[in-house]
Amino acid sequence: MRVKKRHPFISSLLVTLLMCIFGCEDPSSKVIPSDNEYQVTTLAGGGQAGFSDGVGADAKFHNPTSLTIGPQGILYVADRDNHRIRKISPEGEVTTIAGNGETGLIDGNLPEAKFTSPQAIAFDLEGNLLIAEKTVLRKIDITDNLVNTITGKLDTFGYEDGNLAEAVFNDIKGVAVDKFNHIYVSDHLNHAIRKITTDGQVTTFAGNGTPGIENGLPQNSRFNHPQGVFMTLDGILMLADEENNLVRKINSGGVVEILAGSIYGYRDGVNDNARFRLPTAVAEDLEGNIYVADAKNFRIRIIKKSGLVETIAGSGVQGFKDAMGQESLLGKITGIAIDNAGNIYLADQSNHCIRKLIKPVDN
Repeated sequence: MRVKKRHPFISSLLVTLLMCIFGCEDPSSKVIPSDNEYQVTTLAGGGQAGFSDGVGADAKFHNPTSLTIGPQGILYVADRDNHRIRKISPEGEVTTIAGNGETGLIDGNLPEAKFTSPQAIAFDLEGNLLIAEKTVLRKIDITDNLVNTITGKLDTFGYEDGNLAEAVFNDIKGVAVDKFNHIYVSDHLNHAIRKITTDGQVTTFAGNGTPGIENGLPQNSRFNHPQGVFMTLDGILMLADEENNLVRKINSGGVVEILAGSIYGYRDGVNDNARFRLPTAVAEDLEGNIYVADAKNFRIRIIKKSGLVETIAGSGVQGFKDAMGQESLLGKITGIAIDNAGNIYLADQSNHCIRKLIKPVDN
C-alpha cells in the first residue's frame, strides 16, 4: 500500500492553525528554568473579592486593574469594582485614599468623591495622581487633596477631539505622561491613542478609529483594542496592543512600530518571533528592559534591550500559587509596575490581589 507523503510546509501550517484555534503551546517555546529566578509572592489581598483595609491577606480588593508607584515607594491601586483608589505601604498595609464605594462622578474631598470603575492610574510630573475611568479622566490634586475631573463625560461613549469640555472617549484602559506633562490614554474601543496637552486640547496621537494592524504615520496606523501604555525614559510610548497580540512602540512624532509579537500564541524568541496572548500592560525598568503582562498566557514576559523575549513568571496555567518563577500560578494580570530596585508589582485582577515579584540577586 502506498503512503501519501505530507508536505512539510502544510504540516507546519496545520500545527500553527491548531495552536491559534485551541490555544496549544508551541513546543519550541519550552523554556528551561533559570537558577536566578524571580520569587513570586502576594503583597496584599488574595483569592476572594471584597473590600477591607488591612495588612497583607487581611485586605480585600475587587478586580484591581492598574497600579503605579508613588513617593516613598507607596503603591497606588485602581480597585475597579470597589470604585476606590487604594494605597499599599512597602510592608503591605492597605488603606483607602479616595472613593466611598458608590458609583458616580463626584469631585471634591477624597472620602466623599465618587468613581465609576477606575481602570488606569499614573502620576503626572507635578505629583498629581491621574485616574482613568471608562469615559472620564480625573486627578487627585496634590496641592489640595481634592478630586477634579480633567476631561470626558460620565457614561457618554464616543469619539470626539477638541478642548477638554468637548472631548469624548470610549473605554480608557491606560494612561501615561511624557516629559512635557502631556497625558496619553489608550482609547480601547476607539482603537486609538489620544493625547491631552497642557494647554487643554485633546487630539488623536495615533490610530484612526478603525481596528487593524498598521505601522507608520499616525493617521495611517491602526490598533486593535490597545490597553496598557507606558512612557519610557527615552520618551517612547510603549503599549500593549491587546487583540493584535503585540507590543507596539510610538515615537514622539506618533510613528508606530512593532517591538515584539506576531500571532496569537506563546513562544519566547527575538522580536516578531515571539508570541503573546492578549497582552494587557507594559512597564520599563531602569535598565531599559520592557516587562509585559501576557494576560491569557498567565505569564510575565521580559523584552530585553536586545529584543529577546523571555518568560520570568507564571506557568501558563491560570491559578493562584506563590513560588519561584515559572513554578508560580498567576491569574489575569492587567497592571504592572516596577520599583527602583527592580521588583515587579502586578494587579492580579482575577485573584483580587496584588502580587510582588522579588528580583533575584545577581550571582
